[in-house]
Amino acid sequence: MKKGFRVYKVGLLLVSFMILSGAFLFNANTFADDTVIDTVRITVPSSCNLTSGLSGDGNYYQVNMLPGQYKNDIGPSTFSVFCNNSEGLSIYAIGFSNNEYGNTKMLSSDPNVYIQTGTNTSGAPSSWAMKMTAVTSSGEGSYTPTIVTPYNNFAVVPATYTKVATVPSSITSNTEASVEATYAIYVTPDQIADTYTGKVKYTVVN
Repeated sequence: MKKGFRVYKVGLLLVSFMILSGAFLFNANTFADDTVIDTVRITVPSSCNLTSGLSGDGNYYQVNMLPGQYKNDIGPSTFSVFCNNSEGLSIYAIGFSNNEYGNTKMLSSDPNVYIQTGTNTSGAPSSWAMKMTAVTSSGEGSYTPTIVTPYNNFAVVPATYTKVATVPSSITSNTEASVEATYAIYVTPDQIADTYTGKVKYTVVN
């Protein structure tokens, strides 16, 4: 009998503990604040892209020039700019011959023989120039750029990054614009026969 009584007493203690624990949990759930707030925040950086149909080293214009000849509107190359903000944008240009920033020469196979940048159409020396033309755009978020003087006419290739076109602050969140670049070349009657290559690098800033 004593042994059985002891077992019963242990069982009673266990049951009592379980009842008290359940009561505590019930009260906690009843009075807890069941409001949950999650906050997720992201930042999308401002981004502008300059794209075109150019590939690799860009367009390759092979132009045959006679001594004393002037040719213009060589090209054109069309560049499209897209920005994901409404702060406007600017297109800059710089001479990039021989992969050297600021090199504005048309280079030949002889490093001492070249065509410098300039706007001559006759006389001397031989020269080459660049010109920007705005592409008229339509539709929401599309804008026609403003060409910066003097690049609305043929002008020298810049030796430092120079603004050549702009799009002002827009009324939408997206801005898209396009420009065309063309070139002019004049060679003097005594220009040494060779193949000359000049490059211009363009970039967009917002």
